[in-house]
Amino acid sequence: MLFSDILGLPHIKKHLTSSADAGRIPHAQLFVGPEGCGLLPMALAYSQYVVCNNQDGENENGSIACNLKFNSFSHPDVHFAFPVSNSDKVKSHAVSNHYMQEWRQFMTEQPYGNLFDWYRLIEIEKKQGQIGVDEALDIVKKLSLKSYEGGYKVMLIWMAEKMNTSAANKLLKLIEEPPEKTVFLLLCEDEEQIIQTIRSRCQILHFPPLPEDAIAAALLKKEVPNKRRNALPTRPTGILTRPWICSITIPKTWFLKNGSCNGYVAHSRPRAIREPFMSSFFGVMSLQKQVEKRKKNSWTIV
Repeated sequence: MLFSDILGLPHIKKHLTSSADAGRIPHAQLFVGPEGCGLLPMALAYSQYVVCNNQDGENENGSIACNLKFNSFSHPDVHFAFPVSNSDKVKSHAVSNHYMQEWRQFMTEQPYGNLFDWYRLIEIEKKQGQIGVDEALDIVKKLSLKSYEGGYKVMLIWMAEKMNTSAANKLLKLIEEPPEKTVFLLLCEDEEQIIQTIRSRCQILHFPPLPEDAIAAALLKKEVPNKRRNALPTRPTGILTRPWICSITIPKTWFLKNGSCNGYVAHSRPRAIREPFMSSFFGVMSLQKQVEKRKKNSWTIV
C-alpha cells in the first residue's frame, strides 16, 4: 500500500513517516476517525513502512522482497484481528484466522469499507461480530513467536471497539509491555467504546473527514470518455452491492452515474460513497462543475 494511493491526510502521512524515520515508533497506537476517512489504508501503509524499513515518506525504497509481500497482504510479520462470528463456514469459536481469505479480499477491494460491508462479505449480516477471548488468546500466541524477518512485528486490530471486556483484559498486559519491536495498531470509529485502561496505554491519533479537494481530485482521476457513460436506471437510496476500492465522504445527496456496472450510488445524508473495483467507470463532470454542484442539495452526474 503506497501512501500516495491514500486520499488526502498529508499531515498524518508526514507525522507517521517522519516519526518512523527518526526511530520514534510507539508500541501501541490508536487510530480514531469517522467511517470512510482511511484508517485501514493508512494503517496498512504505515505497517509496510515500519516492517520493510522504507524511508523518505513512501513504501518504495526499502526491502524489495518485503514490499512485494505486502502487495498480497501476506507478510508473516503483520497480523490482523477483526470482528467475526460463527457462520456456515465456522461453526464455533470463530477467530480472524478462519476468515483470512475473505479479509485479504476485503483489503484489496474495499479498504475504505465499513463494518456492514465486512459482515456482508463473510455472510454474518444478521449477527453481531466481536473480537472475543478466543481472538485475544490467538493474538497472544502469534506475538509470542519471533519475527520472521528479524525486524518489527505488527498487530493490526480493525474496529477495536468491537473487542469485548474479557478480550480487552486478556490483552491489557501485552499492550502495556509488548515483546521487543512489536507494534499494536488499533483502529476504531468510536474510542469511547474502548475501555479506558486500553486507551490510556495507546498513543491516540485522530483522523478528520476527507476534505473536499481530496474528494474532487479522486473523482476527476476516474474520468472516462463520454462514449462509456451509459444511461442506467437510478436508485433513490442505498448502496450498490458491488466490490469497492474507495470510499469518499459526501456532505450532500449525490447521484453518481456508473458507466461500467449496473446502477447508481446515492446517499441522502453524510456518509461514504464506494466506487466499484474496475479500472475506469465514472462519467464525471468537470472539476469546476463538481464544486459548484456540491453547494446545492443534490445533483446527478450525467
